Amino acid sequence: MKKFTIVVSLLLAVSLLGGCGWPRAAETGKGVTIIGVILPITGPGATWGEQANHGAQIAAEEIGDSLQLIMEDSQYDAKIALASFEKLTSFDHIDGLISGGSGVTIALSPKLNDKKVVTINAGAVSPRLSGASEYLFNIVPLSTQDSKFLAEQAYQKLDYHRIAMISSNDEGSAGATKVFQEEFIKLGGAVLADKKYGGSDTDYRTQLLAIDKESPDAIFAVGTSLGLVIRQARELGIKQPFLSYGPFENPDNITMGGQAVEGVVYSGLKMMEDSPEFQAFNKRHRSKFNKEASLSSYTTYDCMKLLYVYLSDCKKNVDCVRNKLLTNKFSGLTSNNIIFNEKGEIQSAMQLKTVEDGQFVKYTE
Repeated sequence: MKKFTIVVSLLLAVSLLGGCGWPRAAETGKGVTIIGVILPITGPGATWGEQANHGAQIAAEEIGDSLQLIMEDSQYDAKIALASFEKLTSFDHIDGLISGGSGVTIALSPKLNDKKVVTINAGAVSPRLSGASEYLFNIVPLSTQDSKFLAEQAYQKLDYHRIAMISSNDEGSAGATKVFQEEFIKLGGAVLADKKYGGSDTDYRTQLLAIDKESPDAIFAVGTSLGLVIRQARELGIKQPFLSYGPFENPDNITMGGQAVEGVVYSGLKMMEDSPEFQAFNKRHRSKFNKEASLSSYTTYDCMKLLYVYLSDCKKNVDCVRNKLLTNKFSGLTSNNIIFNEKGEIQSAMQLKTVEDGQFVKYTE
């Protein structure tokens, strides 16, 4: 196995490693590429952050000792993320950054221009991230792409004309529901209800019963704990089909929802599921972490590989890296054609997917 170095932020190191110290990144030697990662390792979004962290670790192991990976825990808090960014850029002197979480990445965006740090967003979907910084690139479709695609498919292909929505009260979910509603109404559809819940809530029955009274054709659900939301809907006797967006592709939703999430239709990337590289990654992930990989595992893995390769090819020249992201096609797990437009939006193709026999698969009528 190749060697590589992970440096954990001081606060996270103290909590996880009993106060063990780590070397300063800038002192690790010449020729080492330093990539910072700001993810929610604890607090709200910790499950997503853990899965993304798994993808980053596997990529780092494959790259080897020419990489130093510095993990920072945002706790899904913009202020903490900004402090972490200042440390990573002023103290650790990172060459590139990976981020996640809509609120966090939005807060970081102005700083990316100031510091000229090329950053790949591994999971945030807020439409506000489109063109937020000339140095920000989003490897997942933003709501402007994802929810628009789903609205079109729901109305035109699935023949749903009356929709109700339920979502967690956060930046990414707000963007997803806003875009979906606007596009769905443009097509001639009606949105009958828009119910919210807190990210730490565990009881969604009040919102679900209010939706049930509207008798929609289908329910668009986005945000946290979707498996539990859908399970409670089925326990209440709500039979309408559920729709969701790309981040729904998370094994935790199947664990939480069980049989209730069978048949959920969602928009997703056309990933390279049949490629040897994709299968090898899944095998390694199961062996290392004793669980299935998730969408955030795949996207963060691709972020790491993409950023490392371009930083190496460009000898860490930021303008060169940015140009490659805009003009070159990179083959990864999520697409064999990873390329971005001037707004930093991924240009990969999308498709409808569903849950069948406890697996995320391509949707077929």
